[in-house]
Amino acid sequence: MTITEPTNPTVDIEKESYHEKYAAFKKEGHPFWPDIIFEDTIAVLVVLGVILALAVIEGVPLGAVANPSDTGYVPRPEWYFMFLFELLKYFPGALEWVGVAVVPGLAVLFMLLLPFLDRHPIRQPAKRPVAMSLAVIMVIGIFFLTIKAYETTPASAGEKTDGVQLTAVQQMGRNIYQSKGCSSCHVLAGAGSGIPLDGIGGRRTAEDLHNYIENPLSVNPQSSMPSFIKTLSHQEVDAVAKYLYMFK
Repeated sequence: MTITEPTNPTVDIEKESYHEKYAAFKKEGHPFWPDIIFEDTIAVLVVLGVILALAVIEGVPLGAVANPSDTGYVPRPEWYFMFLFELLKYFPGALEWVGVAVVPGLAVLFMLLLPFLDRHPIRQPAKRPVAMSLAVIMVIGIFFLTIKAYETTPASAGEKTDGVQLTAVQQMGRNIYQSKGCSSCHVLAGAGSGIPLDGIGGRRTAEDLHNYIENPLSVNPQSSMPSFIKTLSHQEVDAVAKYLYMFK
């Protein structure tokens, strides 16, 4: 006696329809290899080129210089890594390596193996309960850990000036302002001597401040301020300008 497996007419019809459409697509279009791969590669290179161009033109904001004696500093990664940062709190001490490597590694491994583990012929969410359930759980977990991280991770005490939260660029500008001895010629927030800069952000735009700091003589030929066009990079001048601009 021959035992035959039960068939699902709906699945068979959908599979047949898929193969017909795929065959028609291959006749009308281009082969996946190498044509589609080449087009995808070009698209990826274009996006990468745009990102690199923006990094060169706009610059990448840097955080404050590390200070080992600053006990008020609280490390905080970029927002897209906050869920991993929060995950470390559940693996303290000797188990920290589990949260750093094992859990993220297993998640990445699962995503790599998913096409081999879930081979259901029907590409519909309702037909893939296991994969969809795990995906939803992962997304909810990432959202939960990210929100929890922002709730439980305080801001660094060194990131504020006059009660105002400083961005990474403004922190960089503050450090340059202090390291270059600008307070010897200017008064800012009650510190220094010379020409006052409090309220400068209300009198000048950030672009005006940038141009003046970079090359004062190009703005005011009578200026006694030294030019920083050679000693500071364009990005560093921009950071100082944005730091001063916050004083309005």
